[in-house]
Amino acid sequence: MTPPLDPLSVVGAVFKTLHESLAPDQALGEAVAGVAALTGWPGVVLFAPSEGGTQLRVVAAAGPLAPPLGVQTPVSGSLPGEVWRAGNLKLLPTVSPETVFWPNSAEIASALLAPLKLGERAQLLLLIAFDTPDACDAAVQRVAEVLGETFLLTLRNARLYTALQSEVTERQRLENRFWASLHKTETLYHTSRTLNAPYFSDSVLLEVTNQVAAAIHADQVLLVSLDTHNRRVRHFIVGGTGGGQVVPLSYDELVEGLTGRVLREGLPALLQKTEAQARATEHGLYWYKGLYTGSIAAAPLFARSQVFGVLMAVNRAEQPDFVQADLDLLLAIAAQVAITIQNAQLFQAVTEERSRLRALIQSSRDGIILLGLDMHVLVINRPALDLLKLPGDPVSWGDQWFWDALSRLYEHSPQAVDVILSEVRRVQAGDARSGEGEMQVGARIIHWLNLPVLETERAVGRLFVLQDVTEARLLERFREDLTHTMVHDLRNPLSGIYAGLRLLSTDYDSVFTQSHHRILEAAQDSVQRMLRLVGAILDINRLESGKMPLSLTLFDFTVLLEDVLAMQAPIAAERQLTLGKEVSPDLPQVRADRDLVERVLQNLVGNALKFTPAGGTVGVRVVIPTTPACKLQVSVSDTGPGIPEDVRKRLFQKFVTGSHQERGSGLGLAFCRMALEAHGERIWVVETSGGGSTFAFTLPLPDCD
Repeated sequence: MTPPLDPLSVVGAVFKTLHESLAPDQALGEAVAGVAALTGWPGVVLFAPSEGGTQLRVVAAAGPLAPPLGVQTPVSGSLPGEVWRAGNLKLLPTVSPETVFWPNSAEIASALLAPLKLGERAQLLLLIAFDTPDACDAAVQRVAEVLGETFLLTLRNARLYTALQSEVTERQRLENRFWASLHKTETLYHTSRTLNAPYFSDSVLLEVTNQVAAAIHADQVLLVSLDTHNRRVRHFIVGGTGGGQVVPLSYDELVEGLTGRVLREGLPALLQKTEAQARATEHGLYWYKGLYTGSIAAAPLFARSQVFGVLMAVNRAEQPDFVQADLDLLLAIAAQVAITIQNAQLFQAVTEERSRLRALIQSSRDGIILLGLDMHVLVINRPALDLLKLPGDPVSWGDQWFWDALSRLYEHSPQAVDVILSEVRRVQAGDARSGEGEMQVGARIIHWLNLPVLETERAVGRLFVLQDVTEARLLERFREDLTHTMVHDLRNPLSGIYAGLRLLSTDYDSVFTQSHHRILEAAQDSVQRMLRLVGAILDINRLESGKMPLSLTLFDFTVLLEDVLAMQAPIAAERQLTLGKEVSPDLPQVRADRDLVERVLQNLVGNALKFTPAGGTVGVRVVIPTTPACKLQVSVSDTGPGIPEDVRKRLFQKFVTGSHQERGSGLGLAFCRMALEAHGERIWVVETSGGGSTFAFTLPLPDCD
């Protein structure tokens, strides 16, 4: 018969037992053993969740019914797991060993399962087992409830004690790190101030190496900077109080040994004196072999993930070894030194590039104005000042507000100010595209370009390029006048010659022999050809100058094609050629100048018939392609000899002809290009794998969304 339990006495005894046990595992084990001894319960067991939370593991057990430590039962599918998840005490007056997943052969007849919770979450599971039924009464339950709080308090105190011990250790470690960090910070502060000197030079690097040597108690500190691309030494600096200076060495000597390994691998190195001596004996330390027999610490210098140098500290054999903290400080300073050297090189490169750019801008014959987004003048050259008739020199205009220049310009060229203001407003409204045009400044005609200045796709300013085109425009006007004069002066006598030849061939038909008629026909053909050439020159000149007005109308291209093919059919029959067509059904009307389009098609079909040998084929294909959209595409193909590559590149220029016997004046394709460009369309040669040639051009379709 189990004696009646006094919960207070049990708890008091447990507290007394646990008073000197503060380690978590030891405290729980002693607490469970104390409870079993004081209560006489056959089995007292504590479960704790495994790390993954899927198992309950025995962490403390006492009594004849207690299972071994470390035994686990699953959280899912077992009675202890169900009680653990539910979080409520469960009293089992009768129970079998299998029900509670009892892992030994002891007979368990009744049990109590109590989750021990801190807040809403269970921390432990208490199991009290008896070998007789109905042994778990209300008294056992009361004691179990009180013991649960005791166990949790014990666990919390033990964890608190452990945490305090860890905190003390951590504070000591942090204090040591604080003083080391303070020392490191002071050194980094001084080296940073040194490296941030207004003027960078080797003396700055020498002062840094002296500071590093004093901070880590190094005999000497060496700084090596290399130009790996050109295989040359940029810097070889030696600091410290050690006796003797190292003689500057070549690139090939410096990339050997330990420094070479650091350069190749990009990893720091820390050698104690014994390791350094062993390495010197087995592999050699190359250029510093025999100079230093003590500890060595080396840190790489990085530039854009590439090693370009080494910062190395060395000691003699009688001096103490470097430690990891010394290497850490060396790495931090090496990073600062690398950035400073990179910035110095970048500053020098930018300065040189800026000088070259300024010299290029100032030597340019074109006017150049670079404006910032705030409309201040960043760069302006002498030609720009001369073209805009602005006083002063380029230097005095630096960082001036651009509106000052416009106010000066307005005094003598208000039209130019209107043009510039229009461009500025366009850009300020969000249209960052390039602009181009011409303006009048006094008696001069200035062609201007307005270009965005971008930095990684972000606009940082605008570039205005000014070019004096006064003489070019006068020359163009003279050429146009000369062309018109020449064309009109040639057309009248040619027309008279042609009329006279026709009169001879009709009125004196009976007088001339057949041979005379052939001569007259050849003369008439030559005069007609001359008239067509004169007309083509005039048309091309008008197209180039934009003075040929377009008579845009809606028309059926199929009807136009039929007319052209009907006119060319006699020539095809005479040359024994097949003239065909392929037209997509239900073609919409096109909107263009019908006469110009007809002449373009006549030129292309006529050329194809001219250069195709007898028995060949000339075809016209008309489709609506998917790309470009809203276009009608016309292709003219032949089975002739094709177009040489050297001629194809210049085919649409004026007076360009091939080497064929039937070559023309070289104006037909130039006229086709200009006529189509006047419509905003294009013409091109289609690449073909077989023989022959194919020309294609597009025409606009109206009302195409």
